[in-house]
Amino acid sequence: MRDRATLFISDLHLDPRRPAMTGLLRKFLEQPAREAEALYILGDLFEAWIGDDDDAEPGPTVAAALRTLTDVGVPVYFLHGNRDFLLGERFAAASGVQLLPESAVIELTGEPVLLLHGDTLCIEAGADSGPAPGATPGAGRSIAGNQSPGRATESHRHHRR
Repeated sequence: MRDRATLFISDLHLDPRRPAMTGLLRKFLEQPAREAEALYILGDLFEAWIGDDDDAEPGPTVAAALRTLTDVGVPVYFLHGNRDFLLGERFAAASGVQLLPESAVIELTGEPVLLLHGDTLCIEAGADSGPAPGATPGAGRSIAGNQSPGRATESHRHHRR
């Protein structure tokens, strides 16, 4: 039996003014993602998300595409970014995604891995802001283990089927 990959995407910034990008995501969800062990979306899936009660595109299209993926048994986990932090339970129910806290530790191939959106490490707006106080250098590469205490708020075990 072939090992299936765990996939990660982030910062797609989907926007109705760029429908081609939404189309590329749909193609990704229809093929390579269907063969995945799991898919993790690490924030900023949308350029802006003003709330689950807004039915503007590309929200419904993306929710439907994610639902198709979750309905075939591929778990999809969503971690909020700074542009889609209002994405909530209504979108999760429509799409089948499981919402994660601001940071989460998962287990991949027997190793703990810290997941977070990159903006979590910023303390100021600007290119020179650097990591947040107490953050471990290189934490943005999503390597866990001896990360600073208190950064991981939930543990999530990811097992091979």
